[in-house]
Amino acid sequence: INSIIQEVFNEKEAANFLRISPKTLQKWRSVGGGPEYRLVGARRVVYKIEDLRSFLELESDTIQLTPNQSFPISE
Repeated sequence: INSIIQEVFNEKEAANFLRISPKTLQKWRSVGGGPEYRLVGARRVVYKIEDLRSFLELESDTIQLTPNQSFPISE
């Protein structure tokens, strides 16, 4: 079970990993989009590290910015 625990992040850890705010993850869960997540029990949200990495790879493939553009990820 320790290996399973080490393979997931809670919401705050996932937000830090993605360099976004936890509120952005909450919004994505509410409206759709964002990385896959799982509920543990009734309320605990966890993100598998491999899903976060896949999400980052997908985002880097789809968002192409010129040097002077910015892309607001969170409010």
